Amino acid sequence: METTKKENLQARFDAAKALKPASSNPPSIKELVEGSSFLFEDNIYVVKNVFKYTELKKKKTKLGDSWNELELFNIDTGETKYMEVEEDDEVLVYFTDEFGIKLRQYQLNGDSLEELVDNEGQIDNIFYEDDYEARFERNGKEEDLWIMEFETGSKWLCVEGWEKGDDEYSYEVSLGRCLKASLFTILN
Repeated sequence: METTKKENLQARFDAAKALKPASSNPPSIKELVEGSSFLFEDNIYVVKNVFKYTELKKKKTKLGDSWNELELFNIDTGETKYMEVEEDDEVLVYFTDEFGIKLRQYQLNGDSLEELVDNEGQIDNIFYEDDYEARFERNGKEEDLWIMEFETGSKWLCVEGWEKGDDEYSYEVSLGRCLKASLFTILN
């Protein structure tokens, strides 16, 4: 058996062994922490890490809303996935199906992206929703970024522009779905 497959199977086995028993009073999806687990689309996911986004307002001098991004391990497939949990009028979950996509896949660069956002356009038939500056916290480190969100129905596309300095950005695209929290069965 290939080393990669063996490592993947071992990681899945270890995650399954580490699962805590389902709680009779599980937390809400907003309260998931590292080690929490849930069922979604017949797959069991374990939260590997919890990261935090905070919207920046007024030229980065004031903090706005904050929300969590969860790094997930799918026990059934061994894949890593991500999801963001936000509360506006209701709790919404942005489940990422694909991540790490480069802007050039959509025939865009930084300048054409900025023009598209200014004109509230669309990418791949997913329409502009919002853009804002934010701060991302991971393992005690903070990074500032520019987030551009596009939504059509439940389709969600997010472009993150990570600051490299001097108004230079490194862009990464995520594609997923905006879902109701009720679609997730929290185990613990």
